[in-house]
Amino acid sequence: LQLACNAFLVRADVSFRFGCIIVKYLMDRLPSLAVMNDVSALYVKLFKIIFSAIGCQNSASPDGEIMLKPYLPELIRKSMEYALCARDPINYFMLLRALFRSIGGGLHDILYSQFLPLLPDLMLFFNKLQSFQWCDHRQMMRELFVELCLTVPVRLSTLLPHLPLLMEPLVCALNGGPNLVQQGL
Repeated sequence: LQLACNAFLVRADVSFRFGCIIVKYLMDRLPSLAVMNDVSALYVKLFKIIFSAIGCQNSASPDGEIMLKPYLPELIRKSMEYALCARDPINYFMLLRALFRSIGGGLHDILYSQFLPLLPDLMLFFNKLQSFQWCDHRQMMRELFVELCLTVPVRLSTLLPHLPLLMEPLVCALNGGPNLVQQGL
């Protein structure tokens, strides 16, 4: 299934239509990521394939961005909402991390504009979660939340008004492992 998705997403003549269909399908199944099982792992992988395809597209061909644009605010809001209710919310955070990494290169203006209205809530959400005491793997989760704060895919100039919300994640990053230190810098 993953190979078939890859094959369709790299073909310019069907990529947009196929991408729209698969994103809608995955959005309908977003609640099922609340548990760790083979099905939810497959859905996360399929989301990652979509995000990777968008991340690899050049700015001259914004079809991938246009395909994801109508779903992006809902994807982020629902992931945050479901993560708060899920018994094991890691899939939602991994999904957001994959999204942020894939489109964080500075070339996706269409999608960046979708992040702007969500930015204050996202930053508050991740800041609250990084100090939350609710899981056995607290350090790993805290590092994940710090990474999410530092990799929100918006331009640096857009983040400046929200600098106070970045201070705690920056301090945590600079006190963290080598990867977090690099992201903090």
